[in-house]
Amino acid sequence: MKPKILKLSVVFLLFLFIGASCQNDEDDIYGKIKIKDFNYVGCKDENALEKSAYTELIEYKAVDDNYLLIKHENAGFNCCVDKLITNVELDNTSIFFTEDETGESCDCICKYDIECKVGPLEYGEYLFVLKKGAIVMSEFKLLFNSSTDSTYIITQLP
Repeated sequence: MKPKILKLSVVFLLFLFIGASCQNDEDDIYGKIKIKDFNYVGCKDENALEKSAYTELIEYKAVDDNYLLIKHENAGFNCCVDKLITNVELDNTSIFFTEDETGESCDCICKYDIECKVGPLEYGEYLFVLKKGAIVMSEFKLLFNSSTDSTYIITQLP
């Protein structure tokens, strides 16, 4: 009787060990990247903005363990949005960062500040592609390492 229980216990522990070793860690650096701590502020009061504040830009900085803090300032979206949403995908060395809005459309545009963390990422050079819905708005080279801290001024693609 006891050898049978011992055999079953060994088999159970073996399956438990194999199952645990096959689990994906949520922050596995080689896994999918994701968005954390998403937040946005808007619609900014145009009367309170200085002319220089209309410049659309992306600030990016290395934070935490292999995450990139993205701040998209003065992103233009509809005034009547229900909410803004973001999505991120990694394709080899290209980061596709997509922003979109939900809700009805109005005949006005507002400036919003969008902030989130993207990762985990390996250190290296990436092409950062900013999309609004399906439209590519801008793209630039981004060198990601522990001291990354820079700003990119957005200009329209040709």
